Amino acid sequence: MTCAGLTYAALLSLSAHALYLDSTIYDMAADKPFMSKRIFNDSKKQNVYSISAVKIDKPGPGGERRESIKEGELLFAPLNFSLAPDAGEYFKIFYRGPQDDKERYYRVQFTEMPVTLFPERNTGKKSEAIPAIALDTILVVRPRKVDLRYTLDEQAGILKNTGNTFFKIIVQKGCNSTDDEATIRYVLPGETYNSPGLKSQNKKFIVALQKYLPIGNGCFKRSS
Repeated sequence: MTCAGLTYAALLSLSAHALYLDSTIYDMAADKPFMSKRIFNDSKKQNVYSISAVKIDKPGPGGERRESIKEGELLFAPLNFSLAPDAGEYFKIFYRGPQDDKERYYRVQFTEMPVTLFPERNTGKKSEAIPAIALDTILVVRPRKVDLRYTLDEQAGILKNTGNTFFKIIVQKGCNSTDDEATIRYVLPGETYNSPGLKSQNKKFIVALQKYLPIGNGCFKRSS
């Protein structure tokens, strides 16, 4: 993805007090058959939650073409659950699809179901309905046979993902700044990121597979 397509594709605006997730992008490791995450009821009412998913060709601009999920390929536990105010619950996402060298993407939706308040019948008042709130996230299932590769042309400011799994590129300002001042982009397999910031006199890192890899020659001393 050029720009920040992966992050953009995962975000939806929410009201101030709604369901809360710890991330908008879930990354299932190549050697893991499932992942566990927490959902939190950041409201003052008891709510019921459900989880659903669709398969997409890739997240971000130019993607989002939906495909059917084969039966049993992606499973959730629990599928539905109730949470008290300010309470959380861990859920699991299981991948049971092909064990090959292809990365797969899913849009997972968490829905906070409408809550109806039932007053005493003898008051004669109508019940009150609260609108449902939904939050989308992107689930990336790393290839079961992962290949992390890239090419970098610092003179031209071009980085290409030549492997089969996505990575994050962090470009700091100069050689002594921090990640707080950095430009961060996600790059999908086969995609190219062009930026003047990729040229030599900036510190650059690729982050993927629980690795933090320094790249380029501008700020790093290479041993002979």
